[in-house]
Amino acid sequence: MKHLLASLFVVCAIALLASDVYAQAERVVPIMSGDGVIEATLDADATNRAANPNTVYELERNGYYTVKTPIANSGYHLRLRAAAGAGKRPIIRPFAGTARCFLPAGDVTLEELYINAVDAGGTLKQNSLRTAGANIKITITGCQFDRDLQSVLRIESANTKWFVRRSVLSNLGLMADNNGRAWDDRGQNVDSVVIEDNVIYNLTGRL
Repeated sequence: MKHLLASLFVVCAIALLASDVYAQAERVVPIMSGDGVIEATLDADATNRAANPNTVYELERNGYYTVKTPIANSGYHLRLRAAAGAGKRPIIRPFAGTARCFLPAGDVTLEELYINAVDAGGTLKQNSLRTAGANIKITITGCQFDRDLQSVLRIESANTKWFVRRSVLSNLGLMADNNGRAWDDRGQNVDSVVIEDNVIYNLTGRL
C-alpha cells in the first residue's frame, strides 16, 4: 500500500509539473500595425506555430489593421489579443474590397479587439466572423464588433461552440430593413451558446 501511494504521489507530482510547464510555455508573437500583416504573419509563422501550439498573436494598443484576405485558420487554434497596457483596443477592419475579417475553420480566441465591418474604402460589409469549419469553438472576450450589413456572428458550419463574454455588439443592419442582428445560425445545428455580460445595441432586427 505504501508503494502504491508513493507511486501515485510521484505520478501526480509529474502531472502537475508538466501542466505547470505547459501553462508557462506560452509563445507570444507581436504583430505591428499595417495592411494585410495579420494574415501574412500567420502564414509565415506556420512552422514555428506547429512546434508550439500555445502561440498567441498580440496586436498593438492603438493599432490599426486591415485584412486583405479573410483571416482563416484550419487545423490550429488561432489566438489574437491586444497587448497589455494602456491604450485603445486594436482596430481590425477589411481592406477595400475584402469581404470580411474572419473566416475560421478552426478554434478561435479573440480578446480585447475592435472589429469593424466598414472596409477601408467606406463600404459596409457583412458577417465579420463567419465560420467555415464544423465542430469548432469560438471564444470572444472583451471585444467590440461594430457595424455590419446583417449579422456580425454568422454560423455556416455544424456543431460550433460559442462563448461571448464582456463584449459589445453594436450598430447592426440598415435602417431600411429589419435584418440587423448579432447572431445568425439559420440552417445549422449549434452545440452550445454562452452570451454573458455583454452590451448589445442598435440592431435593426433582433438578437
